[in-house]
Formats: sequence, C-alpha cells, structure tokens
Amino acid sequence: MRVPVLAIHGEYDWIMAAEDHRELVRLSASHGAGMSRLLEVPKTNHLLERLESAQAALEGSGEYNAAAGAEIVTWLKALARAVPAARQ
Repeated sequence: MRVPVLAIHGEYDWIMAAEDHRELVRLSASHGAGMSRLLEVPKTNHLLERLESAQAALEGSGEYNAAAGAEIVTWLKALARAVPAARQ
C-alpha cells in the first residue's frame, strides 16, 4: 500500500533521532507514496513544544509550536486535494 508520510522531528527531540524520521520518509517514497515529507522543526521537542535549548527541553515544557501545527495543516490540506485526483 502506498501511504504518504509526514515525519515530524523536533530539533530537541530526545525520544526519536532525526535519522529515524529520514528513513521513514525514504521508505515511504521508495514504495511510490507521493507527498512523503520530513518536517524538521527548530527549537522544538517531541511534543511539539517550542523551547530555547535542548537542556530546557529536558527540564520542563514550553509553549505549543503553532508554526509546526500550521505546517502540518498545510500538508494535510495538500494531501486532501491530491487524494481525489488520484482516485479518478
């Protein structure tokens, strides 16, 4: 099955490595899934919280990174536009 992937990696993600996300996108694209994309988000942790440093990401929580959320919505809207065209 060809399923597009939006892999999101925050710069301060202590749970998943950026390489893991790159591999997900590579595998998806290699199986013919169009629109697979890696979104790397600066100064952001695994929970999409914006922080000023990697240390801050380990010590506490920050504000939701609305810019990352907007990127996700943009990708989803583009995907929704592409799906009906692919079914025709």
